[in-house]
Amino acid sequence: ASVYGAPGEGKTFVMLDLAYSVAAGRPWMEHKVHAGPVLYLAFEGTGGLVKRAQALRQKYGQADVPLFIAGASMNLRERAGREELGSLMAELPDKPVLVVVDTFARALCGGDENSAQDVGAFNAAIAALIESTGACVTIVHHSGKDKSKGARGSSALLGALDTEIEVDENKVSAKKQRDVEAGAPIGFNLVPLVVGVDADGDEMTSCVVEPAT
Repeated sequence: ASVYGAPGEGKTFVMLDLAYSVAAGRPWMEHKVHAGPVLYLAFEGTGGLVKRAQALRQKYGQADVPLFIAGASMNLRERAGREELGSLMAELPDKPVLVVVDTFARALCGGDENSAQDVGAFNAAIAALIESTGACVTIVHHSGKDKSKGARGSSALLGALDTEIEVDENKVSAKKQRDVEAGAPIGFNLVPLVVGVDADGDEMTSCVVEPAT
């Protein structure tokens, strides 16, 4: 699957909220989830993700949720990178039901988003990951300069996807759904939350996702 949108639209906040619900076994936006461990591979913005995770715990009040956020730099297009990911997953208490790759551009590790060869090698690694775990693997991706044309990069990625979701203007919308009917759009708001105080005594803030029409 792919969740894409322009910078600042809240796609990482949406994916973290969804991932937390899957890990906690709680409905997400009144939709049932397939519960289980979640591995969130942060190829960028790891520091910000710590605050976002703190905000999630503060919002839901649940400890010991099997949501594992890991800073990532492995090149999945190469064998060494896939082996590194395998070692990381071996540390989990059980196989994940959801693996999030955030973001696609960084996960290519120098590869070209517009190259069918580079994207094809990445797709092959994701297919192998799905085969070995049975998990849904969701890639966080960017839209192009013209949002109306969808996600940027090679069409090889779109061709490999079962599900493509756009996050735009506080709305989550299915753009592609293989074999089953696409769900209705889901509205959301990003609500600021104070998650702590830094060494200078200044408030540290993040956001949480709340349902909206």
